[in-house]
Amino acid sequence: MTCDRYGELMMDVLYGEEVHPRQAFDFFTHLKDCPRCEQDYAELIETRELLSDWSVEEAEGRLVNFDPPGAVTGYWKSIEWGTLLQRVAAGFLILVGAVSVLQSGGLVPRSEAGLSETALTEMIHDVVLARQVEDWKVIGAALLELKEEMEAQDLVLMKSVYEDLYSLERRYIDVMEENNRHIKTVLSR
Repeated sequence: MTCDRYGELMMDVLYGEEVHPRQAFDFFTHLKDCPRCEQDYAELIETRELLSDWSVEEAEGRLVNFDPPGAVTGYWKSIEWGTLLQRVAAGFLILVGAVSVLQSGGLVPRSEAGLSETALTEMIHDVVLARQVEDWKVIGAALLELKEEMEAQDLVLMKSVYEDLYSLERRYIDVMEENNRHIKTVLSR
């Protein structure tokens, strides 16, 4: 059997359709050996589980009365949103299944990242390097801001020291003048 045959069988196995035991055994053996089919099957199972977890009552409980401006209110209220959403979800699941079958049959090419290990390593290196450059810029900006704050604090301290020195000088001059007056007074007697 080829991947195309397993692609057709995949949906039957997924939804529990009657499959001959030998075909089911061959299918699961193929899944073990074919990473592409294994990935497709895992994605379909995940999609089915997500859809089975979704309940209409829960969705309807979350719906809000939606009356767009200028819309006919009666029309919007008459739509059965739960049924509509179920149909959209089922259509999406069918579309995903059809694309998967067509891809496994080779009718639709798979989009794969064609990156070599070296190219991937270089990309990761470039991202890390860009992040480091960004980090260094942030650190540099923080250091400049810290330097400016320290210079501002130094200026405030220096201003305070100069004011204190000026005050001391002023007091020294006053004391010296008073001493001179006393000395003149004493000498003049």
